[in-house]
Amino acid sequence: MNRSEHLQRLRTETFDILIIGGGASGAGCALDSTMRGYNTALIEKTDFAAGTSSRSTKLIHGGVRYLEQAFTKLDFAQLAQVRHGMRERYNVLKNAPHLARPQSLVTPVFSWFEGLYYTIGLKIYSWFASSLDTLPPSEWLSKQQLKARMPKLSQKLHSAVLYYDGQLDDARYCLALVHTAAEKGAAVANHVEITGFEHDSQGKLYAALVHDTCTGEEWK
Repeated sequence: MNRSEHLQRLRTETFDILIIGGGASGAGCALDSTMRGYNTALIEKTDFAAGTSSRSTKLIHGGVRYLEQAFTKLDFAQLAQVRHGMRERYNVLKNAPHLARPQSLVTPVFSWFEGLYYTIGLKIYSWFASSLDTLPPSEWLSKQQLKARMPKLSQKLHSAVLYYDGQLDDARYCLALVHTAAEKGAAVANHVEITGFEHDSQGKLYAALVHDTCTGEEWK
């Protein structure tokens, strides 16, 4: 990806869409709009994925907490959020196996009742993804099974529940979206910041003023 070529496009072309911010959301929007046929520009004032998009938990999860809230607070609208999260987890694991992978997670259990509670909850969690998922099902581990896996854990534990979500390299995933958007026709550049906007006589926004923080050059 040649930055000079993309900067030249930013100077000379008129774009349908300008996306400000090269994190995961901005990169995803740039790819989506380009794939829909819009002439798209994406700019980022620092480095792509420099902010939150490189500082996440690295997990791709369907939302275990959303599921818990659905039942403990009787907020069943949360179930739609869980289902949506499961679909997106499936899509990421399928479309980017070089950047995302299944990740096993263990929830500690300190009583028989707590183990039953987590096991039922995580079985429901797995059931929500059953039509798509290729991840292993959750499993209630005995204390002996847990100690065999993690011998340094506290002796006070009763047992544990093993379940699976996804894990990804968030920064590389964001950069992959930026590169793919560029390959599909978007003009993308980092270290380019917005300094202002221009409006026509009717107040309609029609141009953005930008500044290349590497060279000091400005244009619209």
